[in-house]
Amino acid sequence: MAFIVETWDETVQNPRETPIKSHRRCFDCHYNVWNELLRLGRENGWKSAGTLPGRSSWDEWARVGRYENDYDPIDYKYTKSIFADDAKNWADALERMLIELPGDIESSAKTKMPILLVEGMTEGGFVSANRGISVELIKEFIIFLRGGGFGFTFDN
Repeated sequence: MAFIVETWDETVQNPRETPIKSHRRCFDCHYNVWNELLRLGRENGWKSAGTLPGRSSWDEWARVGRYENDYDPIDYKYTKSIFADDAKNWADALERMLIELPGDIESSAKTKMPILLVEGMTEGGFVSANRGISVELIKEFIIFLRGGGFGFTFDN
């Protein structure tokens, strides 16, 4: 089964505090692309710090009594969040890769992905969800990462 990973700006902080937001940002991609972005970041020096339960999911995570601080999306009931410093370090690693090892992108781009089609999906959503890894996509993701902490989950 294939999924879309949905991300959004989410300041990671004390869950009792209310963040002030002046804008919204998001980045959606194919689950295979998400895994490639993780792999490329780690292979180029990113030391992932782990995640926290998403702001809207604290109660659900507490109810189940266990939390994996990995980067595997689950669903809207169990969202996860990434710290701003972790996002910045991921962006730094991807930027280094673009400068030093552009061949890594070419080999990743050859990976076949299942086509994602969701009821009610717009043409733009279809194109976004089914695009493969590319220099342009990585640059777009770097811009997203530089925006700070964020939440993520599956949009299945």
